[in-house]
Amino acid sequence: MRKRKKPFRVAIIGIDGSGKTTIALKLKEEYGEQAGLLQVRGYPQAGKLGRSAAKVFDRAYTSKTKKTTPKTLAQAGYLFSFPFVRIPAEKNKSIMIYDRYPLYEVETHSKARPSKKMKIVKKISEKASGAPEADVVVVTLRDPEIAFEELKKRKKIEYLEDLESLKKMRKAVEEEIVELRKRGVKVITIPVDELIKKYGTKKAVEIAVSMIKKEVDMLRGKA
Repeated sequence: MRKRKKPFRVAIIGIDGSGKTTIALKLKEEYGEQAGLLQVRGYPQAGKLGRSAAKVFDRAYTSKTKKTTPKTLAQAGYLFSFPFVRIPAEKNKSIMIYDRYPLYEVETHSKARPSKKMKIVKKISEKASGAPEADVVVVTLRDPEIAFEELKKRKKIEYLEDLESLKKMRKAVEEEIVELRKRGVKVITIPVDELIKKYGTKKAVEIAVSMIKKEVDMLRGKA
């Protein structure tokens, strides 16, 4: 049987409100049909099975209940569902762009909110999520206070989208950058606030995408 060639995987991570989705959509637009895009929260391109799995996860994950055991099980179910979503999405694509990536999401969440339950979910993600190491990890770095102001402009603030949580996540993301580089993963950091301050939002996105595309094309050329 002919082995299916894996796509070049670009995972975009960062705190909420840091521009991950905007950059992911623009990067997909730059690459056109050769690229696939999977927005992990909600799995909008994942088909009926993926969307159903995501609804279960999101409903439990965003719940404000203090009963954390069902939430942990829901996270585990989400991770188990990921291969069934990822594998079809990657079919016939030479590049896959991930707006969030379970492997790194769980790693950063376990750093920001360390607990026994998060350790369990982390183990499951490592063994069962079907999320291999990405070829490139793009980190959108943004000041938590600025990101929080952006989030407040949205119609709905999600669970854990408060300033204290964003500060913890920012610290966890910074720790994740160090660990990824130790593992030999290529990391591209995007100084979102700096770019916006200098060029304005629209131009900042274009520059960020150009930075990412340049690195990705260079790495693909070496592969």
